[in-house]
Amino acid sequence: AHDLVTGSDASPLVTPVGVAAVPDGRFFVADSSTRKIVAFSADGTVAEDSFAPDLELQRPTGLCYDPSGQRLLVVDTLGCSIHALSLSGEVQASTGHRGDGPGEFNFPIGVTTGPNGDIYIVDSMNFRVQRLAADFSFVSEFGIAGNGPGSFTKPKGVALDSEGHVYVVDSMFDNIQVFDRDGNLLLAFGSGGTALGNFYLPTG
Repeated sequence: AHDLVTGSDASPLVTPVGVAAVPDGRFFVADSSTRKIVAFSADGTVAEDSFAPDLELQRPTGLCYDPSGQRLLVVDTLGCSIHALSLSGEVQASTGHRGDGPGEFNFPIGVTTGPNGDIYIVDSMNFRVQRLAADFSFVSEFGIAGNGPGSFTKPKGVALDSEGHVYVVDSMFDNIQVFDRDGNLLLAFGSGGTALGNFYLPTG
């Protein structure tokens, strides 16, 4: 990893944020400073230093591979949008602009997909997780601003397990909250500190 983050001609990363691997062995890195997606081969060499060059990103952050659509999903935090790319780099779909309504975003950052192709996006400064269908249409949302269980202050990361539970990392709470697919809080774990089981500004 140290060799990749050099900013040299061999590895053009400056501020890498998100990473996603795809079945052919390649992995992709979102660089928020250069505003590019960089593709690497399985051995860590640069395959393309500007993957999807037609996509004008303002600050790419979250990345994930969507197996149901065999595509790459990219979150643009400053652009308040999400984009779907083919694995050859063509832009297939885009949605989103700044706002607080359904399908609108305020500095989104994390993204993952569910087994049915639904997309879960951490809409960070709207203090919620939005669930979109595979075609980017709005399905549901959960979360509010607050400092108690089930609320968010600085949500950053999101993941699903095999049973559809939604895990949300909050970097201000230094914890992970686990929800069912309808947004009901099931449990939370972690706290601020340096001991085992503690976190400090977790993001992913």
